[in-house]
Amino acid sequence: MIELQPMSGDTFEERMRRSKRRLAEERARIKGTAIADEERSLDAMMAQLLPDGVETPGQAFRTIVAVETGASVGFVWYGTMPGRTPGTRFLFDIEIDLAHRRRGYAFAALRAVIGALRTDGALRLDLEVRGENAAARALYAKLGFRATNVQMSVPLGPNA
Repeated sequence: MIELQPMSGDTFEERMRRSKRRLAEERARIKGTAIADEERSLDAMMAQLLPDGVETPGQAFRTIVAVETGASVGFVWYGTMPGRTPGTRFLFDIEIDLAHRRRGYAFAALRAVIGALRTDGALRLDLEVRGENAAARALYAKLGFRATNVQMSVPLGPNA
């Protein structure tokens, strides 16, 4: 159904730009901050996590390709994260392009990632998901993920 193919440098730049924008918009909405401020914060984080871009050791960037058509349908980024226990990998991002959603590509891609990590000797795969993202939580639960902690907040500012 899918293949995970190494990501080219040009594709990496475009995917990271879109990923950063999507995450900045989400963080700004949740925190009530400016998107530009969140983008600057993410730029700083990415500079630390990815000093060598797509070639950063310990990080895997894969294009998700539909075997039946050969079309790129999304991407996934996983790898090591500072502060995690040895053997733990982190799922930083997965995105299926809008035109290809609800066809099982995310499920298949995550199964492939889990299989590759098991083969490589990883012991655990962690991720973060927004509580309001019921579809993603259901997908992850279907793959055997379980909640390990819950963070909640309530806005207290004058516009709350």
